Amino acid sequence: MGIKEDRLVESIIFSASKPVSVEEIKEATDLTEKQINSTNMSMNCRRGI
Repeated sequence: MGIKEDRLVESIIFSASKPVSVEEIKEATDLTEKQINSTNMSMNCRRGI
């Protein structure tokens, strides 16, 4: 998973006016569920969660 994908998913999550499902992110980005989950784990590690 690269920085580009991380930033893409992060921008979708933080710019949405409501919670965004993995399915919605998949539809918007063409990323796989595995890639999205990996990005979420990476974001959590960066934030110490």
